[in-house]
Amino acid sequence: MKKLLLVIVGGLIGSFALAQQLPQTTLYFTNPFIYNPAVAGVHDYWDAQFNSRFQWAGINDAPRMHYLTAHGPLKNLKMGLGGTIFADITGPTRRTGFNAAYSYKLQITEDLRLGMGIEAGILQYITDGSQITLKDGDDPALSNGLQSVVTPNATVGFHLYTDEYYFGFSVPQIIGNQLRFFDDFTDSEARLNRHLFVYGGYKFIINDQFAIEPSALVKYVDPVPVQWEMNVRAFYKNAFWIGGSYRMDDALALTLGYIYQDLLSIAYAYDYSTTELSTYSSGSHEIVLGIRFAQR
Repeated sequence: MKKLLLVIVGGLIGSFALAQQLPQTTLYFTNPFIYNPAVAGVHDYWDAQFNSRFQWAGINDAPRMHYLTAHGPLKNLKMGLGGTIFADITGPTRRTGFNAAYSYKLQITEDLRLGMGIEAGILQYITDGSQITLKDGDDPALSNGLQSVVTPNATVGFHLYTDEYYFGFSVPQIIGNQLRFFDDFTDSEARLNRHLFVYGGYKFIINDQFAIEPSALVKYVDPVPVQWEMNVRAFYKNAFWIGGSYRMDDALALTLGYIYQDLLSIAYAYDYSTTELSTYSSGSHEIVLGIRFAQR
């Protein structure tokens, strides 16, 4: 019975090893701290955001992502702190954990600053066999087949920025450690592959009411080909914005958001798949809620 569960878990591991292992977010530009600890403390206020994404609506057990982040500067110091709590759920598998981040800021020129950051935390991967239905009936090994792996995790990154533009890169899962779902089966191993994220954006001020900000994100993890996505947002009075995104060989997206008195924010994205998934799914939905706390 245990071998049967191993076959199922092994199939999940095979998919795990041949894909991006980190959750996908269309609204990456609203909270790059999700990917890069060097962003911690880049503003003169503390920023807390909650991000939820529901992938491929209409498909059972499709991926769901929930992130709660907070980061900000230390007063009178060139440092920032932050933290993340997250849960990613896909069918019978769950990825949960928390991270703590630290960053240090360097003043390169009067306008240009460089953030260097590191993040460390704990990951837990869970496979719930009781959620797996067999064609030939139930199996006792599956009904009690809750397999859990806990492992440390770390990310390093750099973030170069001014008031008009930003550029950064990060290496999540830099440890590259292994996950073993069964102690007595070496074939049940998977690895947390190192990822490389490179991103950037520039805000063009048209006048005192309008601005346009293009941005891009490039992701790479071996052996998956490089993936990229682009977004353009149009701002009105630095409060309301609307935009569009394209993700390579994957989706088109409509994005929009509103910032209320530099205190509260909300953003939404709707993704429409450009692949055969559009036959089965009505699209993906993502929402980000934020609140800013002024430093005293």
